[in-house]
Amino acid sequence: MSEQLPKPGNYTLQQLFLISSDGKRAADITGVLVSVNFLESMDIKGSRGSINLVDTVGNLIEDLGILGDEIVFMEWETPAYKPGKKTVRQFTGRVTGIKNIGYSDNNQGTTLTLSFIDDLAYDQAFNNINLAYKDTLSNIAEKIFMKAKTQPMKDKLAIPKLYADFKKDDTDGIVDLIIPNETPFDSMEYLLGQCFSATNKSCKWYFYQNKDGYNFRSLEDIIKESKDEMKDKKKKEAFTYKLDYAQMKETTDNREVAYNIQSIHQFNRVPGFSTYEKGGLKQAVNEVDYIFKRVERTEKQFDINDYTLFDTNLSVSEQLMDTYGKESNSTEYIYSDGTRNNQSDLSQSIINKKFMTQYLYSNMVQINIAGNSDITPGILLNLLVQDPAKFGEPGSPVPLEPSLSGLFLIKDVNHTFTKQAYVQNVTLTRMGENAEWSNWIR
Repeated sequence: MSEQLPKPGNYTLQQLFLISSDGKRAADITGVLVSVNFLESMDIKGSRGSINLVDTVGNLIEDLGILGDEIVFMEWETPAYKPGKKTVRQFTGRVTGIKNIGYSDNNQGTTLTLSFIDDLAYDQAFNNINLAYKDTLSNIAEKIFMKAKTQPMKDKLAIPKLYADFKKDDTDGIVDLIIPNETPFDSMEYLLGQCFSATNKSCKWYFYQNKDGYNFRSLEDIIKESKDEMKDKKKKEAFTYKLDYAQMKETTDNREVAYNIQSIHQFNRVPGFSTYEKGGLKQAVNEVDYIFKRVERTEKQFDINDYTLFDTNLSVSEQLMDTYGKESNSTEYIYSDGTRNNQSDLSQSIINKKFMTQYLYSNMVQINIAGNSDITPGILLNLLVQDPAKFGEPGSPVPLEPSLSGLFLIKDVNHTFTKQAYVQNVTLTRMGENAEWSNWIR
């Protein structure tokens, strides 16, 4: 008899506790839970979310003594429907506000919403970095992170933390800089704009939190690592999601249902004019030197061969490249005093970042799927989506839609828990379409 696995999306939030800031009171709030929304994103520095509660017995605010700075502890996992690791997720956050307090006639109870963010993201906001550094930017980022990690709020008790590891990719060049009394995470934002690597042509770095911890990483290394993992057939299967229109009407086993796309929405596809207008075809940087009274201009034409991160084809016609690529679409300025302080080629860094920023988000989709605790920002998903225009035509198989199939980078994951289900809304992005997918792969 085959193994009986729970229905995908069944309730898997195993623990949800509120702990008072002094550590003296703790309450299991799963009994009064309406929903938890938990957001992870490559565009935010610390994960965050909200908890919707309804108290049908007493007064949560008074009974628990909720003051708006409690610690939130969550734990969840999903079954390993396909071969591969099963991740137990844990998260420690801090309540940042109480809102939507009201009285529900239907439930005969008090309703409220608690907003929360990651505990380290909360702590670091009360600490400042005021130090001079001479090192690579990635090493400076690690030093700043470790300083934030070891400087908790003075009045906080020794409540167990889940401050996860820090992962970084290397940057080129030794830099002299001073962080002038900025919070650690605000300092990271400054560092991201300066990052340069001769091997990573996009020069695009991210600082974000996912299931593995905090990351200071380059786009190329993020994608290469995930593509290397997918060389293992079992791991690729565990990160492959299908949209099969015929299958949507059939009853299949749980392993198939767990990896079905419930709905898909392509909300951004080749935003041509706005992309070109903002410097997608040709970029320039002017470095203004106040000491030597000169301006050095650096220009660069976009070349798709520099950015083949997803093995995709970008929809840019030769006519556009010839017509609109002759002059710079956008010009940035750098102001200097005649010295570079061991700095890498900042002009090239700015140009490459802007090219990649314009085109990385030229094909964006959102999918709704059953909750999967392994899904997190900064990894690749492999989508197999049938072409809806070809479904129902004679012959088999139904071909894949190339702009919706292939490898996509996970940018955002919105986890939603209720008492009945765990679902995810996942935002994916990449450059262009994948021309390799011509047939439906089962």
